[in-house]
Amino acid sequence: MSNKFGVSIGFLSALFVFTAWYSPVAMIILTVLVLIFADEEIVKRNVLNAFFFSMIFLVAGLCLGKISSVYQNSISNFLNWKWFSIFDNDTYNVFTKLDFAGYINKFVDLVKLVIAIIFMIIGLKSGEVKIPLCDSLAKKAMQIIR
Repeated sequence: MSNKFGVSIGFLSALFVFTAWYSPVAMIILTVLVLIFADEEIVKRNVLNAFFFSMIFLVAGLCLGKISSVYQNSISNFLNWKWFSIFDNDTYNVFTKLDFAGYINKFVDLVKLVIAIIFMIIGLKSGEVKIPLCDSLAKKAMQIIR
């Protein structure tokens, strides 16, 4: 199945998911362009799926990054107090290794990559991408757009 430009919808679906994984800013621009110019409902739904996929992981990464930053700053401030000056740089290094939010953020990035690869393959094969949570958000957005 092809769209009006002669590109298969499966390729477009895989492109949307890749763009969602690679760059949220590019995904926003691509979503706006597709919603304005595309005629096929499946293309619009696929780009909205990829958009919500990108935004969910973007928000998760921002939250975990902020938690990690606050943890790093509080450890640095705590160890810089005058009466804790007996601690050396090794103590700071030990405490920074306990940054669980940073590790969870790296794990979330890995999960995002694996999910993106799986749904790129699914998109190439079937032409339709249905990421479970994102699909329900995309259907609600499609109802609002109409």
